[in-house]
Amino acid sequence: LTFIIIPSVCISLIRGLSTIESDFPTAMVGIFFCYNFIDINLRWYAFGFRRYGKLHKFLDPPLIQQAIRNWKVEAGFLDEEEEEDISSVNIIKLSFTEKQWVTQKVDNTQPMSEWEKKQMSLVHRFELYIIWTGLIGWIITYFEALSTYTVGYRYLFLQIYLLRLFTLIESNQRLIILIFTIVPHFLHLLAFAFVFIFIWARIGCTMFAGKKDLVLPEVFETGANASFDTVGTSILTLLQLMIGEGWHEIMYLYMIATQEIAAAYFIVYIIFVTLIISNIFVGLFLSEIEQLESEQSQDRLLTQYRQQHYNWNKAAIQRKKTLINKITSWKGSIQDAEKQIERINHLLEKRSKLKRNKARGNSQGYERF
Repeated sequence: LTFIIIPSVCISLIRGLSTIESDFPTAMVGIFFCYNFIDINLRWYAFGFRRYGKLHKFLDPPLIQQAIRNWKVEAGFLDEEEEEDISSVNIIKLSFTEKQWVTQKVDNTQPMSEWEKKQMSLVHRFELYIIWTGLIGWIITYFEALSTYTVGYRYLFLQIYLLRLFTLIESNQRLIILIFTIVPHFLHLLAFAFVFIFIWARIGCTMFAGKKDLVLPEVFETGANASFDTVGTSILTLLQLMIGEGWHEIMYLYMIATQEIAAAYFIVYIIFVTLIISNIFVGLFLSEIEQLESEQSQDRLLTQYRQQHYNWNKAAIQRKKTLINKITSWKGSIQDAEKQIERINHLLEKRSKLKRNKARGNSQGYERF
């Protein structure tokens, strides 16, 4: 953010000042585009071409797993003497040299939750899409067949990387998640709305084409720039009506130009599009936002549970070691007691033999006399 985006924004603002020669800022815009292009594609290569946009569907690389394990040991979630993480499904074995390299060169990495992986995957995809869109669009502007229409957008494509402001600032990443998560659910509704507007625009062309010129400004003057002469201008007019910008003035204009029954065309459109489709869209949008917040809260609770699970594992391992040590000490005491008992038994047996031998010698002496 500090070394890439902020200088890029400053150069883009400087290029628009008329008092500064445009050659140097223009060259700097191209340089910063290349800088952002290299940065994003190097990240793509580092994360892996398939894993870059789907972090939650792929396992972490072995070195990253070792860095995560180091963090667990430092945070107290895992015993350092334990050879493998008993709470992990995938255990990657590294050589001693590789483990030492991770410990010395890589910071201990806190494991990412599923929600955080999805969020980073969407950010990666957004950055990859915009930078390649900018490159392809910039190349298209040099085609002679299209240069008439695209030459004015050449530097717009070069500065499209400024959209990374939405990805590098954490508070703006939520908007990216909403765009990639919610918009696909509304494609059917948007397609239906577009088809309806197109059909309604075609009906408007049939009813009102050329009728606007019949009304003199002295009779009715309106500031709304609306026309039904072509399908394209009809669609633009209906989009203007959809946001409610001076729709009543447009309706009165064509009522005067034709008949009062023309008001039904505008009223039906306003009721159907503005009141029904727009409200359905807003309701579904809020519902999707609530669902995303619910998923985020569930992921947070799951992360807390896993941390508690890690703590329970550590306590269980420590308790197990304590019991083993006690058993070991008890075994040593039992062995010492057993040895003492054996020595006592040996002494008692030896003493009893001496008594028997002495008693036998006395009996033999009496027999001689």
